[in-house]
Amino acid sequence: MHNTRLFPKNRGADAYRLSGVASRCDWAILTDQKNNKTSLRGNFTEQPQTVFLSLRSIFHAIPFFFEEILPKINNRFVLISGSEDITLPNQIDSRWRVFSTEEKKIINTILDDPRLIHWFVENLDERNPNMSPLPVGYVLADGQSNLTKLEAPETPIKDRPLKVLCAHRVRDGKQWVMRRKLTELCKNKFQPFTTILTNEVSESAFQNLVQEHPFVICAQGGGLDPSPKAWLTLANGSIPIIKSSPLDDAYSQLPVAFVDEWNEECLSLDKMHEWIEDLAPYFEDDDLRIQTLHRLSLDYWWNRIVDMTISPLTDAY
Repeated sequence: MHNTRLFPKNRGADAYRLSGVASRCDWAILTDQKNNKTSLRGNFTEQPQTVFLSLRSIFHAIPFFFEEILPKINNRFVLISGSEDITLPNQIDSRWRVFSTEEKKIINTILDDPRLIHWFVENLDERNPNMSPLPVGYVLADGQSNLTKLEAPETPIKDRPLKVLCAHRVRDGKQWVMRRKLTELCKNKFQPFTTILTNEVSESAFQNLVQEHPFVICAQGGGLDPSPKAWLTLANGSIPIIKSSPLDDAYSQLPVAFVDEWNEECLSLDKMHEWIEDLAPYFEDDDLRIQTLHRLSLDYWWNRIVDMTISPLTDAY
């Protein structure tokens, strides 16, 4: 399964296990919130075609890459950044400060560098011709996930009760304001066609609930990306409902339902009927289901990264 996050976190950059996209890059520049030390992985005696930049310590990582790594690169390369909820190129996650004028200048200088073929960004917050969004995918903190289930659910989407599952954590802080508002909408206006979980349930119980519902609300919490919940929902044969954002170029590769805003108009029975007609075949037709599962894989997203060196991105649903 595709993933961008590295673990264990908060133990220093040297402790990371390379996995997912980072494990396939020629060079990996790793940072951690524990300190400002950097761990370099890869063969630095050879020039890279792909470079992964961990943003766990973002206000150290980007200047370090610009000052210490970029001068060592002599050929054209693709940059991939991720492993944290921080957003690029503006940093709008409420838990961290915005970029300084100097930091923005560094980011723009990297984007304008003729050696940079393209920059794939986890949690892209602004459309830019030199940047493409890269989904988080699964978050595999222990190297594996107990929630991966790829076989088709017993009940086809069209045969399930027409209801939406709303099951997300809501905590204190600015980053959870939208989830709180959305939960209230589900308790009131959307209540007739919504199942709301107010308490946490076991992994297996949650997985079963996903497979019993045709739709799952996947509202962002940290950053902008609706995954790993959106990835989990697709793997378990249900349709994620996500908010449109600069990540749309990535999520349009998958059978998801988009809403413009999380508001009183975002959900209705008519909209759900339309989404089912459009998207159910990607879960119930054997060939299209195989295609969907392939698009959840690391191979699919890695091939998009590699292909960027020779051709533009295509093949949206």
